Amino acid sequence: MRSAWIEAERVGEVRRAARDWKKAGVIGESTLAAIETEFPYPRIELARAWRVLVLVLVSVAILGIQLGIFGFDARGSARYFVYAAVLAAATEVLRGSRLAGTGSDAATSFWTVVNLLIGVGVLFDAKEATLVSAVACVAFAVACWRWGFAIYGAFAAAAGFLFLARSPYGRLGWAIAGALLCIVSARLAGRARLTPSRRRAFAGVFVVSALAVYGAVNLYSRDERLVEAIGLFAEPRRFVAPPSGARSLFAAATALLPVLFLAWGIRARRRLALDTGALLAALSVLTLHYYFRFGSIPITVFGLALIGFALWLNRLLTRAPDGEVSGFTASPLLSADSGAIAPAAALVAAGAAPASPGLPHRDDDPFSPGGGRYGGGGASGTFD
Repeated sequence: MRSAWIEAERVGEVRRAARDWKKAGVIGESTLAAIETEFPYPRIELARAWRVLVLVLVSVAILGIQLGIFGFDARGSARYFVYAAVLAAATEVLRGSRLAGTGSDAATSFWTVVNLLIGVGVLFDAKEATLVSAVACVAFAVACWRWGFAIYGAFAAAAGFLFLARSPYGRLGWAIAGALLCIVSARLAGRARLTPSRRRAFAGVFVVSALAVYGAVNLYSRDERLVEAIGLFAEPRRFVAPPSGARSLFAAATALLPVLFLAWGIRARRRLALDTGALLAALSVLTLHYYFRFGSIPITVFGLALIGFALWLNRLLTRAPDGEVSGFTASPLLSADSGAIAPAAALVAAGAAPASPGLPHRDDDPFSPGGGRYGGGGASGTFD
């Protein structure tokens, strides 16, 4: 990303965080106005609904122009590569203009990658799905790093695991690569030196990698050969099946993996790991329900138990001294990891907030500085 793009992204993040401060009641209108004046946004700001609408309309225009020029004939990969290059150039121009972030650049960047993948598929007659998934992984990763669209990080990770699924040892590859990516992406997702979009991209990689690890060790996935089925989507291929005697290990991993992520999130105070652990726990409950059908009464009792635990935990935290227990609190967290209020806004607010007004001096005020004395403990002196 260019330095100007990075600066504009950081400014936008500060302004959004400051507005979250305002909604939370931490700062007032005057401080918010001071922050927005101190950090003017060089681009057009649109609400999310308008950005989605612009993305859809620009996508329709892109497809309409493409069909108008090339028609419905899918033969010949050169036309897709040319159109991908044109859209990539358009994305570069839009990212450097005031229209960046309005949805138009997201549309051009997405269809750049799609046309590139179609061109590769047409060039190899759609027989090398392994190559197409590898190109998709690299293309989305480069688009994410260059243009700053965080969702492309998750797309790149998904394409990478699709590439690994084509291997005879795809399940083992998912487990090893997923575990390594979870560790690396969790660290990078919290690195302040990276831009906000890149941190969010690594958060997406973390979630996709965690799901890949879970898919590799899940009992239902093992019994139904889901990873192998994903790898077989284009052509039959031999796969190395997991040992038949390891079924109990898969059952244990299905139950323990969500606990590991929840423990990770609690120990590291990371909401990302906690939310991912909760998602995996829900998938484990569904897996358990597949093998042991729950009746309405057990499900109701389980739901009431969860509600009771949540109420008890909230009561414990709210009534604890200073409202916290071992660093956990029921109050909204003012941190970047909470997704609500970023610490950048705190620093900005401290510098941009107007100074507290002093009391005006009146001409009839009898007070006059100077001539005071201080002393105590045998010391004495004067100050002017």
